[in-house]
Amino acid sequence: MAVELIDDRNDNKDKCSKVITDFKYAFSYWEKWGKEALNDLQTSLGDMVDEDAKAKLNKRGIKQLVINKIIPNIRLLGGLEVQNRTDFAVLPEGDEDSVKAEIVSRLLKNIVKRSNADRKLSDGFELKLSTGVSYLKPYIDYTEDLVNGNLKLKLASPFTVFVDPDSCELDLSDAKYVIEITAGLSKAQVKELFPEQEAIIDNCENGTINMLEQGYQTESAKNNTDQYKNKDNSDGASGATKRLYDVVEYHYKKSVAKYYVIDTVSTVITPFDSEAAAEEHLQTILSSRYKNEMLEKFGAESTEYLSLFDKKQKKKKYESDTIKIIKRFTSEIWTTVLLGEDTFIKDERCWCYPNWKSYPIIPDFAFKTPIKIPKNGKQHFAVKGIVRDVKDLNFELNKRRTQSLHHINSSANSGWMMQEGAVTDENVYREFGSSPGVILKYKPGKDKPTKIEPTQLSSAHEILAKENAQDIKEVSGINTDLLAMNESQASGRAIALRQKQGLVMVQKIFDNFAFSKQILGRFLTSQLKEVFDIEEAKKVLGKQFLVDNFGIQNNFGQTIIDEKTFSALMEEIFNPDELQKFDVSLSETPQSDTIKLANYTTLVDLAKNGMPIPQEVLIDESMLPKATREKIKAAILQAQQAQQPQQ
Repeated sequence: MAVELIDDRNDNKDKCSKVITDFKYAFSYWEKWGKEALNDLQTSLGDMVDEDAKAKLNKRGIKQLVINKIIPNIRLLGGLEVQNRTDFAVLPEGDEDSVKAEIVSRLLKNIVKRSNADRKLSDGFELKLSTGVSYLKPYIDYTEDLVNGNLKLKLASPFTVFVDPDSCELDLSDAKYVIEITAGLSKAQVKELFPEQEAIIDNCENGTINMLEQGYQTESAKNNTDQYKNKDNSDGASGATKRLYDVVEYHYKKSVAKYYVIDTVSTVITPFDSEAAAEEHLQTILSSRYKNEMLEKFGAESTEYLSLFDKKQKKKKYESDTIKIIKRFTSEIWTTVLLGEDTFIKDERCWCYPNWKSYPIIPDFAFKTPIKIPKNGKQHFAVKGIVRDVKDLNFELNKRRTQSLHHINSSANSGWMMQEGAVTDENVYREFGSSPGVILKYKPGKDKPTKIEPTQLSSAHEILAKENAQDIKEVSGINTDLLAMNESQASGRAIALRQKQGLVMVQKIFDNFAFSKQILGRFLTSQLKEVFDIEEAKKVLGKQFLVDNFGIQNNFGQTIIDEKTFSALMEEIFNPDELQKFDVSLSETPQSDTIKLANYTTLVDLAKNGMPIPQEVLIDESMLPKATREKIKAAILQAQQAQQPQQ
């Protein structure tokens, strides 16, 4: 819920100064990392050409070879992630929450489908292999659905997100702020983002960030160097002068006082923003409770009840040992938005707070140091992917292969040794001396020309080439076990086990990815109320599910849905605090058919070895169609019921 803003220019000016100060501090800390990460990304994409060396080779007529050994490794790990995709599943800790868990699981699956979350997660996974980190940014789009909106995801560039340098946790829980810069926006695009601030945007004199002291300029600042001499006609005709703008989103933790009404009888804790609101709520509860006590003691028609209650009402103060108000300071997530450095747009609670009590940016790190590297240290080593340690080896490989190829090409026509005047035309020997089937003549009385034997490629080149190939495998952690290339003939399970062994070196990457995906799952769960209403949830769940779990018989013997019970349960689901109280935790279920089949085979083997695995579990874990599974389970149940009377 957005708070009412106070039009205080001095206060807004201080906020702008605070935001820009924190941004420049974070930028100075992560600047070198950004340069290294950008180089890592470009290298993984194939930009491995040394321009100075290329120019020298071109003068000698030599083409520089570029062999990208990095991108196959990235595609391999990305392919493994895709093959082992998992769906979100909410698992109950008690049987009473099983229906609720199933409802949340189905709603989550619908959000994942509509937001294309699997694709976004896979893209972010491959990006972090190069840069070391990717950021997923959820948002709600009301373009198609004006009421509920559609929850969508987009990848934020790791070069435009600046996290508090003092933060060490993978989930950013210890970060005091997270800053995102969106550069290169036109005035029309800015107005589209903040339509209520159109007048402020029109009056903006400088919409860029001045980073010249840091030796950096945003694309907007570069573009606007000469544009500020003229009036901004961004919304005008084609070819008119256009300025670009930088939008700064500063997400931060703000300490605020909260007043909690704690009722030990009903074990309910209700938060309020003000003490007056908390006191009013407390008095309402006590008044109702006192009234019920008087009714039970004297009766509704009793004059004692009326006089005592009226006397108590006049005091307007109820006291109880079972309900009280406590004051606590808590951290809320707020967002300040600036246009450039000086133009204040807004400062309000983050759009996903209080349902989600963390930042609206979900990070996924490949490798991250668990402590802060001192400022005088080398911050670019704090976060990295698999490219950082391999790219020098790839450069060395390309250089060596270029030299070897040049040596082989030059030795193909290494030259001829002959007496002076032995041949009529030396150019014939020079141009065609190594051509197949060529006929070369020399003058009578002269010694026969002899071909100069080229210097053989040294064995050191071959040794270094083998060492280089082995170094790339060892440093990247991508070995033959992960590639499943050790055996020409092996069972699928043997290959899967070898791949699992080969994942040890890069297991941290997948572990961090699973952790980030868990964060995303909890975020999506917290936003169910923003995306679904009860009617929309019915459509997603389907009529058969509602009948099976909420069906009741009406007076005509027809099965109808118990709307009251279903609505009450959905209200609990839509309350994140209430959802946590019912012991619902997030897990994941395999999405790949290969993984499902492997799990089913494991269960069958356990059952053969005497493990008491129920038949229903084996049927549910099989890959048979749902209708077939239900028929088999119904037949098993019928057979069991038929045996009970005989027993």
